Amino acid sequence: MAPKDKTSSLRQVLHAATGDRKKEAEALADRSPDDVEAAEAETAVRRAHGDIDQDPSRDPRLRAVESHLAKPEDAENVHEEHQ
Repeated sequence: MAPKDKTSSLRQVLHAATGDRKKEAEALADRSPDDVEAAEAETAVRRAHGDIDQDPSRDPRLRAVESHLAKPEDAENVHEEHQ
């Protein structure tokens, strides 16, 4: 399923600015495909902020997040990694 929207919401940007990763992940999950779970969105958010490892050379299944702000596509990639 394609993402509902490819951009970050104002709500997500606000939570990113305040450092509330959980709320930022909830905002990302709301803009991601329906099959993406909140935990997967949180993983994408934490990768984008550098909180967790995203080095594809250590695990070829990982897809790096290209921005400091995770996009719905990033959350969908995390979902696909867990399939």
